[in-house]
Amino acid sequence: MTNSVLRDSIKKGIIFNLLYDRGGSDLSRVQFAKVKWLRELEVKTLKCWCEMKGIEPTMYNGADLVIEAQINGGASCVFHSMDEKDVERIMTHP
Repeated sequence: MTNSVLRDSIKKGIIFNLLYDRGGSDLSRVQFAKVKWLRELEVKTLKCWCEMKGIEPTMYNGADLVIEAQINGGASCVFHSMDEKDVERIMTHP
């Protein structure tokens, strides 16, 4: 991605989602399911990918890897961001 303003804007959005939405504020809660362009990532987490690349597993670096994944063709992921209390609350709903 060559447009740095656009990339920064996208990266901020990804970081927000990693912190407050699907990522549950933890890169180990984002797990790859299907990655056609890099099969060894399948069942691994975003944190694990940072470690495989030798970079610190921060939200900033995780966002860079999400962008890299999109550029390479995308990936299917499982987001383990629900808390046990969320599950209990949902289960009590009629």
